[in-house]
Amino acid sequence: MANNWTLEQKKAIELDNRNILVSAAAGSGKTAVLVERIIQKIVSEDNPVDIDKMVIVTFTKAAASEMKQRIRESIESYLDKEPENARLQRQLTLINNAQITTIDSFCLNIIRNYFTDIDIDPGFRTADEGEIKLLEHDVMEQLLEDYYAEGSDEFIHFVDGYGTGRDDTAIESIILKLYNFARSYPWQDEWFASALSLYDIDSEEAFENNLAVRYLKDYVFRRLNDYYKKYEVYKAMCDEVDGPKQYNEAITDDSNAISLMLGSNTFNDLAKRVRLMSFTALGRKKVADVSEEKKAYIKDGRDDFKNFLTKTLKGKIFTQDVTGMIQNIKENYEAVSVMIKLAKDFSDRIQAEKRDRNIIDFNDMEHLALNVLVHRENGVSTYTDASDILSEYYSEILIDEYQDSNMLQEEILTAVSKGKVNPEYNNIYMVGDVKQSIYRFRMARPQLFMEKYNTYTNDESKCQKIELQKNFRSRKNVLECTNDVFKMACCFNAIYKFSSENNSRNESYGKAGTGDL
Repeated sequence: MANNWTLEQKKAIELDNRNILVSAAAGSGKTAVLVERIIQKIVSEDNPVDIDKMVIVTFTKAAASEMKQRIRESIESYLDKEPENARLQRQLTLINNAQITTIDSFCLNIIRNYFTDIDIDPGFRTADEGEIKLLEHDVMEQLLEDYYAEGSDEFIHFVDGYGTGRDDTAIESIILKLYNFARSYPWQDEWFASALSLYDIDSEEAFENNLAVRYLKDYVFRRLNDYYKKYEVYKAMCDEVDGPKQYNEAITDDSNAISLMLGSNTFNDLAKRVRLMSFTALGRKKVADVSEEKKAYIKDGRDDFKNFLTKTLKGKIFTQDVTGMIQNIKENYEAVSVMIKLAKDFSDRIQAEKRDRNIIDFNDMEHLALNVLVHRENGVSTYTDASDILSEYYSEILIDEYQDSNMLQEEILTAVSKGKVNPEYNNIYMVGDVKQSIYRFRMARPQLFMEKYNTYTNDESKCQKIELQKNFRSRKNVLECTNDVFKMACCFNAIYKFSSENNSRNESYGKAGTGDL
């Protein structure tokens, strides 16, 4: 495949001087493309780049090791043709110290080179996961013991409301979840403050503008829009020759109600319309020559929507009117403030213990590296001298498995890129497949991938998107069989759409319509 690149692969290898997002499906040769891009930069006659002037971030140490080996083998293959090439010989020496690594190791390298810029003893060591777990357990135990000894009303109310059973397992779980989630963000204290601000609501206007409320409204709209499209199909099926016409009234009523909900301008309007919706019974009138399959299909689809409306919307989201929701949020403000206070206190105590023992964990590496690169004050970020030195040094930042990056890692890699201030010098190359994002439990943010996928363009721009969709991993007969199945499904869908559109004009479609096909 290396000698027969597709047009898309060739673009992914050769395009330069811009931010590039490569959306690479499984089996599309993304690793081969990534290695070839790196090699072509090394051997370029016009503008050669040393391997140690590229940051190549992979997700695991094994992947980094494999990437380094493949690059080394490619360089050696070029050397076989040009054994006297001093530049290529130099690359084999430089590759040993090149930044072909995980994000943690890259951050560790920054810390060791700039430890004087941050408050850390250069003799620190990296603690293993077991040691950190034991330390967290000890700190948690002491934390809760201190709060119980203090016995504030707020803390006792919180424990009464959220504690379960005879121990503090539930409370500990809440604290750890908040602590770990906050650490995946660049500025932990700012995240805590923003989380608490979501519960600081004193009016309906503040409620409507609340970030969580807007997110929830958007979620409901997206789900309702999906159901609305399904109901358009149901209505068309009811009008077909063998369709269940007795269902038409109920399906039309549902569709109109969904349309009304989608027309809501405010969360309050949406809440009222959801709570007022009821369902017309499906018609039971006997109709001749009705397809039982179509009846079952429509009924099952309608039951699915009824379940969503009843259990999710009415049962979990719109359980009361907006006035009641605002009151409920206000009543929870105190409990949430205690949660955040505990999580922040836990974080401070853990960090103090780590400093005393002169240890760090993997997440600390990322935060310490960010502190080397970015100075944050009053919500404003300023890039440091170290950031400027590194961004000037590195020719390109290449990120594999980009769909599993988080906000913290995004800030770090942006801080060492040339385009951090001026997009004219964009030089971040991201490869991934959002469908393969499986590390949410590690606080991965596939939204970062999707944001770029939706905003980057396919044309020549400073932020360009390239899609690799051709599968080179599976055998030809497997691909052909799979493609045939989906082509058949598309064909059936097209025929069905054709029949639906013509049915309203030609009641005798079953006899005449097929001839037109």
